[in-house]
Amino acid sequence: MEAIAKAAGDPEWRDRRKAAEDQAVAHRAGKNTYGLPAMREMFGADIAGKIAAWIDYHDSQDEKPRAPLRETITPLIPLYSDDDLALRFADRHEHDLRFVDEWGRWLRWSEPRWQFDKTLNAFDFARAICRDTATECKNKKTRSALTSARTVAAVERLAKADRRIAADVEQWNSDHSDFNTGD
Repeated sequence: MEAIAKAAGDPEWRDRRKAAEDQAVAHRAGKNTYGLPAMREMFGADIAGKIAAWIDYHDSQDEKPRAPLRETITPLIPLYSDDDLALRFADRHEHDLRFVDEWGRWLRWSEPRWQFDKTLNAFDFARAICRDTATECKNKKTRSALTSARTVAAVERLAKADRRIAADVEQWNSDHSDFNTGD
């Protein structure tokens, strides 16, 4: 949602991302979620329709929608597990973080280019995921475990392999003058 709102020039993209994250939490909790009607209002029916087609969402009562991969595998992953947290991390940062294993380095999108992460941003983002998730947990012992250094490190380590974040050396421009353009 963040990428779509930014591409549409929406100055309230942060609010849009937060609303989408809230809907994801509601969906994970088994509650009804809403979004397409709001997108139609926000961006117009044409853009909302293209977004729905892009994510393979069907708005017809006659046709059963296919669940995206994330929704298909989520029920199999225990809530608050390291893997659940790493998936949340990737959900939130798939557009602004990459990890190149061959380099052993994280890269972060900092408008208008990718930059090497020299200050442990990815680890800090993993901490934020763990803290945010702990706030939705009612069990004090589980909340404490969610914010432990072991859990944060596991989230960051697992996220490196997520297909939305893992990057290959060859995908980056070989011409250093074009390296950070995203082209």
